[in-house]
Amino acid sequence: MLRLIKFLLFLPIALLYRIVINTRFFLYKNNLKKSIKFNIPIISVGNITVGGTGKTPMVHFLAKELQINYPKIAILSRGYGRKSKGYHIVNDGNLFLSSPENSGDEPFLLAKLLKNCIVAVDENRIRGIKNLEKEFSPDLIILDDGFQQLGIIKTIDIVLLNASKPFSEFNILPFGLGREPINKLDRADILVYTKTENYQIPSWSTQVHFNGPIFTSKLDAEVWEYRENSYKRIYDFPENIFAFCGIADPNSFRIVLNRNNINPIGLKVFKDHEPYSKKNIKRLIKELSKIKTKNLITTEKDIVKLPNEFFKNYHIFTLRINHIFKEKEILIKKIHALIKEQK
Repeated sequence: MLRLIKFLLFLPIALLYRIVINTRFFLYKNNLKKSIKFNIPIISVGNITVGGTGKTPMVHFLAKELQINYPKIAILSRGYGRKSKGYHIVNDGNLFLSSPENSGDEPFLLAKLLKNCIVAVDENRIRGIKNLEKEFSPDLIILDDGFQQLGIIKTIDIVLLNASKPFSEFNILPFGLGREPINKLDRADILVYTKTENYQIPSWSTQVHFNGPIFTSKLDAEVWEYRENSYKRIYDFPENIFAFCGIADPNSFRIVLNRNNINPIGLKVFKDHEPYSKKNIKRLIKELSKIKTKNLITTEKDIVKLPNEFFKNYHIFTLRINHIFKEKEILIKKIHALIKEQK
């Protein structure tokens, strides 16, 4: 009965959402709304679901791998959850010019990991690209979460699907986590199944009708200790460690902890992109005082949001997540070939 009520309540929302999506596609397909082509190669990293596919580690992976051929790479993100508005530089390739509050947690993390890359945020991606062209003349732009940006003609659209999730999650919102129907994958250039078990394509892949190149990745994690504003790679860590995170897929955090033989004495989950406000920090401290530990582990996305005072009282570790590809060289060659085709 509850399922029926839920279905009846959600059905009008789902239908309206689908109408909006299809209308948008119709307008662009029939040139009633124009898409803009830029002179700079643009690689989009996106998905068709709401978060949890590993976009940030993928952007990091691409920037590192492609910088040999494209020395001046710019990354453009919306900057979800930031307090600032409009076009905003996080890192100009030499200096940090922002904070997690004004840039958003993911762009700030990318700027920290890729100090020699330009990182910018703008909710208007077309304006952001134009400003990056004018100000920096980059060799390549990586568009974070750009698959739904129909107004931009991308050189390459890379779409990530979380292989650890059931196929039902691809249902359109609000019945699933789908931002658009899965049959819209046909406009992607490369499909990547992420969070796989030993690079295995998920059993439901037969329901994904995609004719382009398909790659698989698994997530690898390194444990780093954070002390005195610097990171140190470690292999031994305390047993009485407490874990917390605020990411779209907290279950993947649990899995990665387990794979690294980290068995936390407790786990606190916050909402994705949730700021560590005074209220949230108090909640965290209260929980830590109950279990009497000062050893904490979290994600890199979370650690950049913590207030400086918090580090004075706790011993904090972080997981650095990386995509490991079974066919990395083939993937990079394919990307280079697609860029050359578009020139």
